Amino acid sequence: MWAVEKVFASHCIEKPSYHGSKYNGKAMNKCMTSSQEIVDDILVMLLEIPVESRCDDNEAREVTSKFKDI
Repeated sequence: MWAVEKVFASHCIEKPSYHGSKYNGKAMNKCMTSSQEIVDDILVMLLEIPVESRCDDNEAREVTSKFKDI
């Protein structure tokens, strides 16, 4: 399981709900009402990747912050 999939799973959002095959109103509601926490958890996951294998901390924070207030 990919790290991002683990983030979604920790919020009780299964892959078919965000990958398209079972995306419905209930799945969308869960994704949207949990979006702040999901994005925060994705940021934590990104920052856990060794620095030499990812962008710098400020860039990761800047990019994820764009998805918090949608």
